[in-house]
Amino acid sequence: MKKVLFVSYLSPVGSKFVSEAFRMVSKIKNEIEPSILLMKDSVIALNDEDSLEDLEKRVKIYAVEEDVERRRIKSRERLKVELLSRKKLYDLVKKFDFVVFM
Repeated sequence: MKKVLFVSYLSPVGSKFVSEAFRMVSKIKNEIEPSILLMKDSVIALNDEDSLEDLEKRVKIYAVEEDVERRRIKSRERLKVELLSRKKLYDLVKKFDFVVFM
């Protein structure tokens, strides 16, 4: 099984990249194990708990801790999102067969 990491780093305001990452991951079949990394302004998507609850059951979601703190995301305690420091991003990316930046 191939592991694919979708990285979203653009702001969801005025762009569809975070939504596209969620949509793509939800449609992937069993041959691929998808995950999502939210960084920079795309961590704002963590505020929308309803859209993430279904996705969390099937997909591993990562977020950059410094970006979550900078954006003051309040719902992070209730979500099953793994927070990583910027220093650990390199190690995370090495675990995946493919990385797609959006």
